[in-house]
Amino acid sequence: MNRRSIITLLGGAAAAWPLAARAQQNATKLPKVGVLEPYSATDPGYRVAQAFHDVGIEEGRDILVEWRYAEGHIERIPALAADLAARKPDAMVAIGDVAIRALRAETSTIPIVAGTDDLVEEGHAASLAHPGGNVTGISILASELNAKRLEVLKEAAPLVSRVAVLWDPATGKFHLPTLRNVALTLSVNLQGTRCSTGLGRRRPERPRFPNTSCLAAAHH
Repeated sequence: MNRRSIITLLGGAAAAWPLAARAQQNATKLPKVGVLEPYSATDPGYRVAQAFHDVGIEEGRDILVEWRYAEGHIERIPALAADLAARKPDAMVAIGDVAIRALRAETSTIPIVAGTDDLVEEGHAASLAHPGGNVTGISILASELNAKRLEVLKEAAPLVSRVAVLWDPATGKFHLPTLRNVALTLSVNLQGTRCSTGLGRRRPERPRFPNTSCLAAAHH
């Protein structure tokens, strides 16, 4: 599933939740959705506005939307989350672990529709089948994907003995245990190196790592 599909599903879920919840209320009162995004409104990977459009939801006609953009500055997210929750929307959309944590710190009652690497591993849901709490959404299961990438790398290059992992301490620390376990079974020496995806400072438009870790390999 690509990022556009994920965001479209999130947009539809966030829109449908308050619409269903308010169906028996005054028809003239539109449900309000809060959206917290880590980057900008023009970032091609995070266009929740386009996702609403894709599922037939029109802002101003079907819902009201409170938009908050961190513009790539992680330090802004807690304040943006506090402001958004204070406006008491019917549901909120959060993209990424940092934004989800910030919204969860502000409310345990407003539904949060989230998209992130792994809702369970990051501690946002008890399980995918029964998330519990006020957070639901989509996991792209990045830990499992990264483990599979390591397996495929070893199959493609059997002589590989050392693999470097670039990981972002802000969002990707839970990837490492899974990768280390797989590396042991493959007799691969895993070497982790911290890096940054750019979240937390103004960054170039591209490149940006698609996930929170990536692999590089070497052999003797």
